[in-house]
Amino acid sequence: MGKEIFISSGRTQGGSSQEGMILFNTIKSFYTSLLISILFIPAISYAHEKPRDQQGCHLVVGSKIKHCHLTQSDISLPICNFAGSKVAKYRGKNYKHWIDEDKDGLNTRHEVLYARSESSDTIVEENKKGTRAKVIRGRWHDVYTGDDFTNPNKIKVLHLVPLKEAHISGAWLWSSSKKKEYANDLKNESTLVAVYKNTYKGRKRKDPARWLPKGEELYCQYTKQWVNVKSTWDLCYDEAEVTKIIEIYKNCSKLSAK
Repeated sequence: MGKEIFISSGRTQGGSSQEGMILFNTIKSFYTSLLISILFIPAISYAHEKPRDQQGCHLVVGSKIKHCHLTQSDISLPICNFAGSKVAKYRGKNYKHWIDEDKDGLNTRHEVLYARSESSDTIVEENKKGTRAKVIRGRWHDVYTGDDFTNPNKIKVLHLVPLKEAHISGAWLWSSSKKKEYANDLKNESTLVAVYKNTYKGRKRKDPARWLPKGEELYCQYTKQWVNVKSTWDLCYDEAEVTKIIEIYKNCSKLSAK
């Protein structure tokens, strides 16, 4: 009958202390090796186990993230997959804007107008009570038309990724406070844009697969800003959207190489 060994605080019963330590170290070594294999083997196969498609993209193993290898850079575009979940109906009121977060009298729209004005004498007017303020004059350059404007009424402050698009791309899962934070995001300059009021005419809530600004030379900037916003806020993409973005990125790489 073999020796029965019980390990407790480095001591053994029914055997020597040395035998107990040998068994302890053996067990420790086994579980250490097992832990290393669990942590690192998936990481090695994570990126390139799936074959690439004609666009140079592949699905990341165990996910719906499309990773694309481009000339200038690599991008990862998570594909929306809400199978089995009922996406909540979009309601604009759930994305409360515009708010005066810092209580200085300017709401988010006017904060953007003030920050993006290129004039050194941008004029802000307060109401009689001094509780609210608005930008009444400045100078804004619209990259899409190439024109400058001094009347803020001709400028629209819009969400580059429209609220409804953000909603169906994953924002429907957010808390009320996060939805409000996105709707009034002043940290990422790409989230809110100040453009001539007719610049995005016809865009409404469409993604790049369904709407792009006039002029192919503007596709790169618009699409990169779109990806920047979605990446910052962990939003996903549909298949048509991914296809169009990859197509534009590849053309951007060709333009950069010239």
